[in-house]
Amino acid sequence: MGIFDIFKKKKANIDINCRFNFNKAPELLESYKQYRTFKLKATSLSRKDVKSEVYEEAAKMRDDYGRNVLAKEIWDIFSPKTPTLYNADTEEYIDWEKLFNTNFDQLSEKQKDFLVGLIEGNYIYELPKKYYND
Repeated sequence: MGIFDIFKKKKANIDINCRFNFNKAPELLESYKQYRTFKLKATSLSRKDVKSEVYEEAAKMRDDYGRNVLAKEIWDIFSPKTPTLYNADTEEYIDWEKLFNTNFDQLSEKQKDFLVGLIEGNYIYELPKKYYND
């Protein structure tokens, strides 16, 4: 194995088809991978499973992990930095403290979903552009 193979292997571990640049916060990568596993399990169920307890359990595991583990890790990294967030719906900027105006344990489920959305790139709010690959 040559030196270039080592770099290729390292890059492959980070490239998980996500807008977020995990080089900016590599400590999130493993938790995000686990979250994606839960998410893919919930979304890959057949139509009959969606109407059953199988889907409900998979969705609960995804949501619990996202809101309690991944969101907490995102909070721990970005709360001290208090980045200005971009609201893609209103095309306005908002201060971190205005959106997340309490400690983590007192955040609503919606606020925790916003935290996960900062990494997923599928919610209203975005981190500054330097945290994304595009």
